[in-house]
Amino acid sequence: SLLDNLTFEMPVFLITLFYTENNLADYAIISKILCAPFAFFTASFSRILLSYSSQKIRKNEMIFKDIKRFLFFLIVLMGIPTIILMIYSENIIPYVFGQEWIQASIYFRILLPSIFIREIASSLSPTIVSNNRSELLALWQVIAFFFNLLVLGYFVRFVDFIELIKVITILNCILYSFYIMITIYAAKKPIFSN
Repeated sequence: SLLDNLTFEMPVFLITLFYTENNLADYAIISKILCAPFAFFTASFSRILLSYSSQKIRKNEMIFKDIKRFLFFLIVLMGIPTIILMIYSENIIPYVFGQEWIQASIYFRILLPSIFIREIASSLSPTIVSNNRSELLALWQVIAFFFNLLVLGYFVRFVDFIELIKVITILNCILYSFYIMITIYAAKKPIFSN
């Protein structure tokens, strides 16, 4: 949706206005290239979950227990590479891509917890729609947009770039944890079609 895209791209817009081209390039590298493996996995998992949960909901079956199992599976499966990257990203990324990526690897390491939570939330997101709880998704999108606008709009005026990366990390951890809670709630309280 438009609001979701605006929320996701808001840091890019603000970095363009308040920080250097190098900062923008580092953030773009992180969000487009280094996050691609996570995004590829979550997109695939998301399609499987949508099919699975839609079939169960059409049969008026609850998927709450399934979603809890999927969540645990995702935390373990994505947690292992996240921990490895948290420990070794400042060495691996410059080794693979070159020394000019050293600064991006530092920012990536800071952003990793929020990337981890965001991708788990993204993987589980079809649950909201398949459980006929789109109003919860709309509510989250509005809250996320305004929360991003207020928090980032406030901090970009006086923090340096690395501090902004920390703010983005904390903000996304909060917002996407809330998104996961909404997803679990949707699985627990579906609206069945008659």
